Amino acid sequence: MDIVLATTQTILLPLFPCLCISRKVTASVQVNKYFSEYLSTQIYHHFTRYLCNKLS
Repeated sequence: MDIVLATTQTILLPLFPCLCISRKVTASVQVNKYFSEYLSTQIYHHFTRYLCNKLS
């Protein structure tokens, strides 16, 4: 049982930082995606409002 625990620790310990890094990366990607979507919708709304004001 101790051998299994030792082997799992030696396998999982190097993987743990990778998991943390990948979690951070996915979180930042989600934030960037949300932010870019927000920006594009804001730009779109401002642009359409600007066009409507110009045309009217």
